[in-house]
Amino acid sequence: MCGDRFYRKALAAIAWEYERGGLEVGRSEPVIHKRMESYEAAKAAADEQISQYDQFCYLWAELRKALEWFDSAGRLQDGASRKAEITAILELMRELGCAQLNQALASFASGLEGYWGYYRRAEDVYQRLLQRYPRAVVEVCACGWQLKRQSTNSKDYGLRKRLAQEAEFYNDYAASLLPEQGEAIRKEVEETLDAEVRSSSLVENINAALRPLLATCRGQVDQDMLELFAYGHNHRRFVRGKRAGKAPIEILTAKALEKTWLDSLLETA
Repeated sequence: MCGDRFYRKALAAIAWEYERGGLEVGRSEPVIHKRMESYEAAKAAADEQISQYDQFCYLWAELRKALEWFDSAGRLQDGASRKAEITAILELMRELGCAQLNQALASFASGLEGYWGYYRRAEDVYQRLLQRYPRAVVEVCACGWQLKRQSTNSKDYGLRKRLAQEAEFYNDYAASLLPEQGEAIRKEVEETLDAEVRSSSLVENINAALRPLLATCRGQVDQDMLELFAYGHNHRRFVRGKRAGKAPIEILTAKALEKTWLDSLLETA
């Protein structure tokens, strides 16, 4: 959201610079001087907005990488270095001088405190894997697992396909390192890493599904509507990801639903 805001401001500044530069130059010296000053001011403003947008995009990309378990080589960064890097990125973002961004950063920083335990558990899991298998194999499997997870979470079809292809490359590479055991090790590494679930993932999933409802029904959401939402969410089958084709209630009870959530709801009504 903040990136879109920076982008729109940069486009508006570029359009204003273009408009100022397109004005006819006057004949008198004062008019020429005034219009040139107007154009230079518009150009400086556009350069500043473009620079802010570029800086935000760079910092946002670096923040996303810092929050991932592994780097591009499959190595796990130690907790102190990760925390220092994220703190530095957030401080540089604050220097962009955007009030809305600073408000979002304050909320993000307060919620981030609950994640450090997650990274400590990740480090313990990673060290146990290194004790059992060669480091090179574990690092390659870690890269493949992370790319596969990013592919599953991506909503962009092209990006999802590209990440899946890269994950497949790392999986094949891991199998080539140990032809007899590589595939078995890869599966075990993936299962071990998948077992470490972020405690906030469920909350984030619910919030993402609930947000559009709250945005369209402000002031009209009561307990009955929330219960209706819960029923639809629990009985609606996932359309993508590793749980595609299954509803949360099916995963919980291990019993397949005979009807869609809408048909069941209409019968209940």
